[in-house]
Amino acid sequence: MQGRIFSEVIFAAVLVITLWFLTWASDFTLGGFAEAGRWSTSADYEEDLDESFSYRYYHLRFEERLPKKAKYSLSFFLYHKNYDSLDSLDNTSRTLNFLLSCDPKGSRSKTLGLDLKIGYRGKRYQQAKALDYDKLSVMPTAVLYLHDNLKINFSLGMENFNYPASKDKNELKFLGRIGCERFFEKKHLTLGLSYKIEDLNKSRPASKKLKQDVTAGADFKPKGVLLSELVLKASFGQRDIKDEKDQDQDYDYRYRHFLVKSGHKLDEKLDADFGFEYFKKTYISAHLGYYLYLIAGGWNYRIVDDQKHKLSLEVSLKHRSVNYLQVSRSDYRKETLTTKANFQTKKNWKVSAGGEENLYICKTSDKDKKRTYFVLSLEKSFLSGSLLLQTDFKMRFTDYRQRDDQELKAARLGIEHRF
Repeated sequence: MQGRIFSEVIFAAVLVITLWFLTWASDFTLGGFAEAGRWSTSADYEEDLDESFSYRYYHLRFEERLPKKAKYSLSFFLYHKNYDSLDSLDNTSRTLNFLLSCDPKGSRSKTLGLDLKIGYRGKRYQQAKALDYDKLSVMPTAVLYLHDNLKINFSLGMENFNYPASKDKNELKFLGRIGCERFFEKKHLTLGLSYKIEDLNKSRPASKKLKQDVTAGADFKPKGVLLSELVLKASFGQRDIKDEKDQDQDYDYRYRHFLVKSGHKLDEKLDADFGFEYFKKTYISAHLGYYLYLIAGGWNYRIVDDQKHKLSLEVSLKHRSVNYLQVSRSDYRKETLTTKANFQTKKNWKVSAGGEENLYICKTSDKDKKRTYFVLSLEKSFLSGSLLLQTDFKMRFTDYRQRDDQELKAARLGIEHRF
């Protein structure tokens, strides 16, 4: 109970501070959104879980621009989730983030940028009180620019987890990260390498005390006609699923990820892209590990592109093969066709509508299904572009082979005003 009161007090205090900032801020942006509906865990993750839930999601963001390319922002998120069958995971989370950024990169050959991130997240479960936690994180970052062809960043911070109902689970995590980007040929070629390390102050069952994460990549933008971009990326290491957005469980896992993507400008109105991706995730204590292959291709055709109107059509095809490590009967292939139309008038409003058809071919044929998505987005600007209103609607319909069909819907209304 004390932990719940503590999170409510922090959330209310920071909200009051933000409103107080508005009384003297001069060059700032205020925005946010409200979203609600019913959705599913399988819409975001490929694990062998498909749990539907109803939710309400609110966000408020305040940002002020300061002299010398500095700025700060405050963000608030409130997320209620109510699972249809997993009552033990019903929860409410509150997230507060503060970011201070100073990036004075200019004509000087050597410049130093500084960032400071402070975050708080409190999650409260309706039934599983032992899972309740408060997370406080601090992460300062220094970014060093050497001439125009080298960028180096250093981060060193901490995350403190407090479990009100299970004090023996309290833990302190120290984090460090170093990254480097090297630019060649006026940034037509970029090479990047980063290393991240996390160390807990104690060991706990079914987890790794020390986690490491390495990422290397290259981004090539040639001057040729047919090939406009080539991206190569590889990463591997260990992570905590609790740190990922919207996850309600607590598992550590190892992963490997490889990505190859190419972009092609076929003519003035037609672009294409192709990609290949491999991803492997192995959980330390859960039987959800899998590896997948993804092959994708897409086209973007600009039908109209003048000073008054823009109209484009996007089409993509994807083939995904997912193989589970411990539960092979859950293996499946997924074939995806996606189409999207975008229309925009100059500095006035935008509308986009899209659909996606997914065919699941499972190793156990009684799990075969067809899943259809529909998305509609409207965006309207007022006051010479300083006020922006946006609304989104999404729907998912699943046609199961041997189960009752399922229909999920959600909508979002957003607003942003620059003063």
